[in-house]
Amino acid sequence: MNDYELNALLKKFDSLLHEYPDDPSSYFVFKNFLKIFLKIKKTNVLLPTSELITIIQYQKPTLFDLLKKQATDSTYLYFLSTKEMSYDHAKRNLSNLQSQLIS
Repeated sequence: MNDYELNALLKKFDSLLHEYPDDPSSYFVFKNFLKIFLKIKKTNVLLPTSELITIIQYQKPTLFDLLKKQATDSTYLYFLSTKEMSYDHAKRNLSNLQSQLIS
């Protein structure tokens, strides 16, 4: 995956956050997005997976709880949902990465 595609995927994540409510009806949309995101093979940039999970945790707490409960089929997703990162740190890291991808 190149930088342009990664940037497009991060923009898609941002649009999902704005378009979908924090309730169970959004579960499959976010789960499918995360499954796709977790399969990315990117070697020159550390993928901001922890940042995405942290942002979901703070902006969509109901959805985050549901994702965490259902994460038993994905050990990696469960691991990510138990990591601790501040919301501000996650937003800053994501913003910095997007700035790097654009330039």
